[in-house]
Amino acid sequence: MNHLLFLILSGVVFDPNHQPVAHASVAVENAQKVVTAADGRFRFDLPRGVYTLHVLEAGFQPQTVTVSAGEEVAITLRPLLAENIVVSGIRADAETPVTKSDLGRADIERDYFGQDIPMMLRDTPSISAYAEGGVGGAGYSYIAMRGISSSRINFTLDGVPLADSEDMSAYFVDFPDLAQSLDSIQAERGAGTSRFGAGGFGGSINLASVAA
Repeated sequence: MNHLLFLILSGVVFDPNHQPVAHASVAVENAQKVVTAADGRFRFDLPRGVYTLHVLEAGFQPQTVTVSAGEEVAITLRPLLAENIVVSGIRADAETPVTKSDLGRADIERDYFGQDIPMMLRDTPSISAYAEGGVGGAGYSYIAMRGISSSRINFTLDGVPLADSEDMSAYFVDFPDLAQSLDSIQAERGAGTSRFGAGGFGGSINLASVAA
C-alpha cells in the first residue's frame, strides 16, 4: 500500500454515557466495513476525499456522519428507544361518568394479609369472590362483577391486559403477593374506560404498580 496516496480515517464510537461501544458496525458508503474494537475504536486507510460513514449497533439508532480522510472522529450513538418511558394505565378520573371504586395504597396496606386480588375486592359493590383455600384467599380464587364471570371482566396491570389467552380469565395464583407491589386498584362497573371490547362487559379492574 502506498501511504503517500492513502490517509488514515479513525475514530471511536461511544454510547450516551460516553462508554466505548465494542462490535459496532462502521461502514464507508459503497466501500469498506469494519467492526469496532473493545475500546470502541475503528480505522480505515482511504484515498484523500470526503466519505459518509454508517454506524450500526443493536439497541441504538443508526448514525450517519460525513468525514474526510485523515480525520479522527468521535461518534455518540443514541438509544433506539426514548430514554424516558412512561407507563400509563387505563383509569377513570373523578370527572369520568363511570361507577367505580378506588383503593389507594393506604387501603391496600390496611386490608392486605396475603390474599389474592379477588378476595381483596370482595367487599366492593357489585363484586362477589371466593377462594378454594377459604377465607385466607391465597391460591385459586374466583370473582364475578354484576353477576358476570371473570372471563368478561377486563383485568389490567399498568394498562396491560392480564387475561389468559385460552379462556380470557385472569388467574391470580400466577401472581403471588401481587397486592404488595400495587399503588392502587380501581374497579369500574360496566364497560367504562375498557379498550378491550367484550373483555370489559362486566367491568374492569385496573391495577397500578408502585412507582419505582
